[in-house]
This record gives sequence, structure tokens and C-alpha cells, in this order.
Amino acid sequence: KFGRQGVRGLNGSILVAAGVAVCGAGAHPASSFPPTSVEQQTASALVSFTERRLVVTGCTLHSKPKKRCEPSTRPLAARAVVALTPVRDDRVLTKSDPRKPMRVSLGGTPGPTSVRLVEGVWNLDWRDTGVSSKIRVDDGDDFSIGLDSTTGSCTLDDDHCRLVTDSIVRTLDVPNGHRAAR
Repeated sequence: KFGRQGVRGLNGSILVAAGVAVCGAGAHPASSFPPTSVEQQTASALVSFTERRLVVTGCTLHSKPKKRCEPSTRPLAARAVVALTPVRDDRVLTKSDPRKPMRVSLGGTPGPTSVRLVEGVWNLDWRDTGVSSKIRVDDGDDFSIGLDSTTGSCTLDDDHCRLVTDSIVRTLDVPNGHRAAR
């Protein structure tokens, strides 16, 4: 009833389930799969997720133009999991809402992971971080969301820099036209 979903791995294999198309880096975008007749009737957009994880490994003091600490960082492998849950709307009353909750795992493949989401407002929960947002998906308006995390920071104490290892800063970068009211 809700169409097909294709998941194409790096080895080219395709898994089929109900709901939305998911593709990882190295795979063809979900929009390149031939749509079923139901998918042609369902308003949707391709949403891409990219995670950037950094760890601060050291701090360097710079004295000009004014004293500041500059962090040295190294990248870490992606491992985020995003839960997407549709926000209830009038379609729920008529039992015609094709949207289903889903999880997107960003670990395991370099580059963005893309999912085709049906039009509407969705809750986005970056699992195990406490970071969340509401996003708006409009028909044919593809967009990207960035998940950024930095573990560690540098602080200036008098005339030296100190590495703080227990701080974590996480941000979701959702384009302005796709942020939904909380």
C-alpha cells in the first residue's frame, strides 16, 4: 500500500521494505530508483544526513592580535543514529498517512546517507545525545542536515592553554526553510 523502499549498500545489493528509500555513499540516490505507482502519487523529498565528529587533541596559544587558544583536532568515524518520527496531522484522522517512524544509522559508510521522506513535519532525534529538532519536508525540495560534534575544548588560563577533555558540543544544522515550529 505504501510503496517500496530500496536500500542499496556499497556492494550494490538492494534490500526491500515498506516506506522510504535509503541509500549510503557510493550508492545511487534514492530518486534514481524507478518509482512505483504509489510513490509517484506520494509527495516526498530526499533528505541527506552527514555527521562530522572531531576530538580536540591539543591546544596552541596564539598571542596576536589578542591571546587565544587554537584547538588541534582529528576526525572520528561517524556513528550517529537518527530517529525520525512523523508529527501527527490530519492524515492520521483519515488513516491515510504513509509516513512511518524510521531510524537512520550514519556509521559504516563515508559521506552522506540519504532517505526519501514523505512530505510533512517530522521529529528528528539524534539518539543518545539529547539533541532534537522538528523538520519540514516539502515535495521535491531535497535538502541536507549536518550533525556536528566536537569532544574536548581549549580554555585560556592566564598565559597558557588548557585542554578540557570532558566537554562535548553537538549541533544540528537544519536549513532555515526546513525548520518546523517546536
